Amino acid sequence: MSQLRLTCFNTFQVTRDAVPITRFHSVKTRALLIYLAIEQGAPHPRDVLAGLLWPDHSERRARRNLSQNLMELRRAIGDDAASAVTEAPDDAAYLHSDTHTIAFNPTSRHWVDVLAFEKHLATVDEHSLQTHGHAQAADCPTCAEALRQAAALYTGPFLAGFSIDDSDLFVNWLLTRREYYHQRAVETFSRLAAHFEHTGDLNAAQQVVRQLLDLAPWQEEAHRQLMRLLARAGQRTHALAQYDRLCSALEDELGVPPSAESNALYDQILAGEIAATASPTEPTAPPSPPRSRPLPRRLFRHWRRRHTLWARGGNAPASGCADRGAPPHSGAGGHGRRRQDDAGCASGAPDAQPFCRRCAVGQRLEQHAARHVERLGSRLWL
Repeated sequence: MSQLRLTCFNTFQVTRDAVPITRFHSVKTRALLIYLAIEQGAPHPRDVLAGLLWPDHSERRARRNLSQNLMELRRAIGDDAASAVTEAPDDAAYLHSDTHTIAFNPTSRHWVDVLAFEKHLATVDEHSLQTHGHAQAADCPTCAEALRQAAALYTGPFLAGFSIDDSDLFVNWLLTRREYYHQRAVETFSRLAAHFEHTGDLNAAQQVVRQLLDLAPWQEEAHRQLMRLLARAGQRTHALAQYDRLCSALEDELGVPPSAESNALYDQILAGEIAATASPTEPTAPPSPPRSRPLPRRLFRHWRRRHTLWARGGNAPASGCADRGAPPHSGAGGHGRRRQDDAGCASGAPDAQPFCRRCAVGQRLEQHAARHVERLGSRLWL
């Protein structure tokens, strides 16, 4: 019998003997095939399937819709051997059904990427427990090969872009599965990257870690791992630049600064304490004087605005709020109203200057930026 192949990671696709199947009766016909194929192993009551796909219909109408879509599904996938309800179904048929239940035949010739993904990970878990334990998994070539095959299968989110508007039950099932496979993929890429780093395959490790960061850009450990890999590969500048990406990712995704461990790794790379274990892939440069970590983004933006004004030949803004073009302060009295002490600052009254918080903060930002720029010298990117 022909082989039926289902691809559920990223875009849903169905092929039979390498020929795409696209003429499904409706989106719920596809949903019925997906659910039966993923949840195979046990028959599903018709009442449950009808309620899953047609929750807003009466039971009688929902069962009638299920029967019609089942017939259309068999016609689409060429399941002619099981086209009729029978108590003794053909073992070669993709679908088994009777008057009460419907099931996907696990012994039929079929392949589902999601099930293959889970099988590879189950192999890793079983082999780890029986032979070496998870602590030594990075040394095991058998586990590494299974992880590599699982990573190759995960090409995107589970059923990306697939949904049913009038079935919250199916959508909840889909979202739960999508999150589960995403977490398993993050775990897979993490373990595979650890294996490649442990065995010294720095290029493969970098590639896997970058894939991991595409899935979970907020994973600080993955950023640190990539920084180490780049430093060990002799790419010190890229390793330092990865710290900037770490800061941006944490601020954008979680609104938190890097941890002390990440800062310490940055300082180690900056001081050259992580020796390169491979031939450098970037031109070597003379040692640069020690410098501090990158300027915080809010300070850098403030300094860059002022630098742009000076570079265009304009006058440097004075310390007054009016010269800065700042919006009215939001004081204790409410938003959008300048306080009396701020008005005195805008007019340049010396006795009012200490009371303007905006001016005081601006001056501190400028002083901090100036000191930082002086340390960075020509290495600061504008």
